[in-house]
Amino acid sequence: MELVSVVIPTYNRSHILSRAIESVLNQSYSNFELIIVDDGSTDGTKEMISQYSDSRIQFIELGSNKGANAARNEGIRKSNGKYISFLDSDDEFAADHLEKAISYLEQAPRSAKGVYTSQKEYLNGTFHSSSVAKKVLDSPKQIIRRYSANGFSSFTFSSDIFDNIELLDEELEAYQDMDFLIRFLQYYELHPISDFLVKYHIHDEQISSDPDRRLSALEQLISKHKKTIEKSNTGYLHYSRGFQYVEKNSMNKAKTEFAAAIKSDPIKFRYYFQFFSSLFGYSGFKTINNMKSKLVYLYQRFDLNIFPTNVIILELK
Repeated sequence: MELVSVVIPTYNRSHILSRAIESVLNQSYSNFELIIVDDGSTDGTKEMISQYSDSRIQFIELGSNKGANAARNEGIRKSNGKYISFLDSDDEFAADHLEKAISYLEQAPRSAKGVYTSQKEYLNGTFHSSSVAKKVLDSPKQIIRRYSANGFSSFTFSSDIFDNIELLDEELEAYQDMDFLIRFLQYYELHPISDFLVKYHIHDEQISSDPDRRLSALEQLISKHKKTIEKSNTGYLHYSRGFQYVEKNSMNKAKTEFAAAIKSDPIKFRYYFQFFSSLFGYSGFKTINNMKSKLVYLYQRFDLNIFPTNVIILELK
């Protein structure tokens, strides 16, 4: 079996980090090293990790808080595996995550240097929604048009990709996975594994819940990849901007961005839906989207494949 390096960046997550660690230690695929990179925690993370005696665990301290990508990069530099798998400290692997990811990569075409898996998403411990890995991604345009590869916890790559592409961008506070994939897909393919191999936990501590930081990071991303983005359909980026403006209660700007998304990609029903929702102000937008979320939840929870409703629900997700 090939050695796999699992990299977990963490910052002040000692109260939930053990969940992620144990999901790795309990893998059916046993030939791995677990690299935990502490990004300047002040909550007793080191003491908590010292309770584990497994020789496969490597603990690294950065000393000060530099951000998740800086922690991931340090893990990459210290890794020894043929493959690198990422896991955020608030998420979990299914027991056969590594086994299925490595099995796929060992038999994949040479152009496939990475895989992404389906994931189930949980809010306060309760199933919320799911994201299914469906398509082979082989162009940055696919990411720019509609981000559909989940996040770092679903990614496993061949470690030699970093011979051609730079490490992760440490300046970005959000959209880090999107930035990385735009660069990755200029050289390689990312293949899907449809099995649900990640539990993704949603909570208020995530940077992704801060609209100002997300909006700033999105503008950085657009500026960084300007040439690539100009060649692509930019509907999804306008759509993403729209949501950040909603969170800032800037509804006129949100409406403008949703309208720009429609203009860029007029066949996407979800863009029309959110433009319509934005006409009812902040409270109306939230109410309509809460209703949508409940409908999507029922669809996913009980597998309500009712035509044509299922087509609309899939587009709303």
